[in-house]
Amino acid sequence: MKFRALFITFNVVLILSFILIFFAPLFFMGQESFLLVVRQNILIVIIFLAFLAVFNTYFIFNLRFYSYLEKEDWNGLIGYLEERIFKKGSVRSSYIKILINSYLVTSHMDGIQKLEKHLTRKNPARIQKYAIQFSLPYLLSNNPEEAETFFNSLLEMSGTHHRDWIRWNYAFSLLQQNKETQGKNTLLSLLHITNDMVLLILTLYLLDSYSARDPDIKEQVESSAKTLRDAHPEDSWNKIMETARKKNIEVLMLSQIIKDAASWFYEKGIQARTTEASSAGSV
Repeated sequence: MKFRALFITFNVVLILSFILIFFAPLFFMGQESFLLVVRQNILIVIIFLAFLAVFNTYFIFNLRFYSYLEKEDWNGLIGYLEERIFKKGSVRSSYIKILINSYLVTSHMDGIQKLEKHLTRKNPARIQKYAIQFSLPYLLSNNPEEAETFFNSLLEMSGTHHRDWIRWNYAFSLLQQNKETQGKNTLLSLLHITNDMVLLILTLYLLDSYSARDPDIKEQVESSAKTLRDAHPEDSWNKIMETARKKNIEVLMLSQIIKDAASWFYEKGIQARTTEASSAGSV
């Protein structure tokens, strides 16, 4: 086991280094000098031994946890973390994050919602911190009314992380219920407050569905899209997506709609340039 081997190696190197440094005066300066050095540095010895004891206790206490991680035993890891969180009341951030990721790997969306309900009672701040992860079951469900309620509650909390993405999720849930006016206004507000390229393209993509019926929306979409394309040409898109995937799990989950939105976005640019060239040629 890699974790166990690292643990043993770390202990051996640390202890041998300490012995070498600590007992060096005994070999080079004699017993009297050695005893003097010991008396002068007794506090350092105590601190070192205390650190070694804490480190080893922590590792032994979490040995099962690291074993499951190393073997990628997701079901075993889920069982271990559920016991820690649901039965023993832990709200440790790393446990919660890894449990959510384990649920995602095993496509256990019900588990994420179970965890959300538990944290609503025990520690709502954790839901705000992992707002994107807790949003995924609602995005993938067929219950937009429940999704609207959840996203709106997150927006009402000042400490919610990834607020712009949560706002987009909220607008999406509204559009799923045909609440067009409210959804459109939410998207328009988002267009003016976020600088996330992926999110801007998604927002413009949804707003474009109103362009045929609303000249103001059409003008807004075309103007904003042109500005974005000038700043982020098509050859920069792959790098933008690569960065976004690393930072935001929702980008991975919405990969198909993002792909469609990006195709629409850059094809619009080609069409606009073709139209401009045709107009210039006719003149």
